[in-house]
Amino acid sequence: MIAIEGIALVPGSAAGEAVVIQTQQAGGSSLDETREAGKRFEDARHAAEAELRRRIETLADGAARQILRAHLALMADPILLAAVATHIATGLGALAAIGRARADLVARFEAFHDPVLRARAADLSDVCGYLARYFEEPQHAGGGVSGRVVCAEELSPAQLLAFAEEPPVAFALESRAGTSHAAILLRALGVPAMIGVERIVSLVRNGDRLLVDATRGRVILAPGADDEIDTAATSRVESDCGPARTRDGKPIAVTATIGGATDAHRAMIAGADGIGLFRTEWLFMRRERWPSEDEQFEAYHEVARLAKDRPVTVRIMDLGGDKLPPALALPAERNPALGLRGVRLALAYPDLLETQIRALVRAFGRALRMMLPMVNDPGEVLQVRRILDRVASGHYQVGAMIETPAAALMSTELAAVTDFLSLGTNDLTQYVLAADRESRIAATDQNPVHPAVLRLIRLAAADIVGADRPLSVCGEYARDPLVAPILVGMGVTELSVASDAIVATKRLVRGMSTATARLLGDELASLPTATAAADRLATGESGLDVHAPRDAR
Repeated sequence: MIAIEGIALVPGSAAGEAVVIQTQQAGGSSLDETREAGKRFEDARHAAEAELRRRIETLADGAARQILRAHLALMADPILLAAVATHIATGLGALAAIGRARADLVARFEAFHDPVLRARAADLSDVCGYLARYFEEPQHAGGGVSGRVVCAEELSPAQLLAFAEEPPVAFALESRAGTSHAAILLRALGVPAMIGVERIVSLVRNGDRLLVDATRGRVILAPGADDEIDTAATSRVESDCGPARTRDGKPIAVTATIGGATDAHRAMIAGADGIGLFRTEWLFMRRERWPSEDEQFEAYHEVARLAKDRPVTVRIMDLGGDKLPPALALPAERNPALGLRGVRLALAYPDLLETQIRALVRAFGRALRMMLPMVNDPGEVLQVRRILDRVASGHYQVGAMIETPAAALMSTELAAVTDFLSLGTNDLTQYVLAADRESRIAATDQNPVHPAVLRLIRLAAADIVGADRPLSVCGEYARDPLVAPILVGMGVTELSVASDAIVATKRLVRGMSTATARLLGDELASLPTATAAADRLATGESGLDVHAPRDAR
């Protein structure tokens, strides 16, 4: 038995036979000799574009979607097309031309001092990787890994997308790039993943038995029976999955953010206290026609079945903005982030909203907890309640997301017409700071501890807690080890995170002090600049005392 330490990117453990994927070099193919190199390149480009569009529609992870949209745009970048065309004109085949263009462009952009231009080098390299994939042999395109452990020096986004339909049981990679685009897509796949596993490719052969233990941060080659059935580790994980309280005794629910039944299944295995955010828009984004009530019911009922007696908060279709379903021909808008989206869009199509509500009532019955996205005014909540009253008699819990400054400032009035409220920290930060979260430049200003953001959250949280309404967080910051304690200190009672973060977030809760976090949050909110707040958070006591495994975050 050999144990190799690494860095846990996605927690969990899994065992299986190894499949070793060697780094592919874009060049030296028999395709280089074809006279149809230009046509082959265009065919590969169109196929890659079609696959990217399909992946963008199906991915629930917002950061992953942002990356793929940028890559889709680069597929038609004149600089890339000209570089490939130049090399094809010299007599190279399509694959070799892609490889030469990749090397040239990466070297050119990495030479810039501007960090934005330097970052483009990695994007161009990834895009060339997508294109090169269409000239690879089938065994290198991502197939045949179901039930196995994928080992590689590194994997490109294109290769990871090929694993999405039938993912392996785990990944063990030598690369240490925990914040790369590939790492974001690895997290979206949701299976145990380790990075920084030194020499894994040279030590392992196809078919070798491996155990990837991303809970302890190690990969075991040729594990024995004692390793496969680690009673101590199992009991520890079961303990981690139990209810979580802060050091000063405040219970905090740690729930899962999901996009459908597969995610719900993972969440229940991970020990989620329930479903904190069921994004229903995935059902609409995948279809050319609008799903019927029966089709929606089947999808919702499967999630309800998997959750059993645990609560499920269902967000009605959050469409518009960057989520444009094929079945709904929305008019083009100059600024879709400020246009027809969320509850505003749902109310503009009342027949579609009523169909969804009917399906939800059928699937969840009296246990229905329905949340409304992008609410600005209590009147919007009342309009949805009237539709709900027409569809079914009796009381069903209705909540609203605090995602805009208007909602935060109207939190007292919203609390009066809702049963629960949730902070959507991603969009709220975007709108408070006027920094587009989908912009590769402005997104760098997405600062959750900016004093303006913290002041508004503190104001809204005080009103909501004062109205005796539960308050959850379902944005990316619910899992952030520095920001989450501050939100709990302000009155949050539920953190909704991706399934892979359930155990780590419960550990985080058990290590935080509500009283300390409240004082820190008040101090940060009172500071005069964002830089001062970031410096204080980086150097000061955060109220944590968590001894978690090494983590790539």
